Amino acid sequence: MYRCPDKFDDGLPIDFRSSGLDIERRLRVIRALERKYDVILVDPFHEYETTIRDLREACDLVQPNGTIIVHDCFPTDEKI
Repeated sequence: MYRCPDKFDDGLPIDFRSSGLDIERRLRVIRALERKYDVILVDPFHEYETTIRDLREACDLVQPNGTIIVHDCFPTDEKI
């Protein structure tokens, strides 16, 4: 979770948190732990650079046959 203040607490666990948009340190930890996920929700900051980064990272971190869900996605047709 990025853009998440250090003191934010809604009672739910946050395993990897960044107060800004830079997530590289967190990604290094995830890679070092060799984590892969069955389901990933991508809810990116609404700029191209962070969105494409988040989508690429999700593709790298999802298990084979896993699912990536994208929030605020508006494909131009049903096939996409």
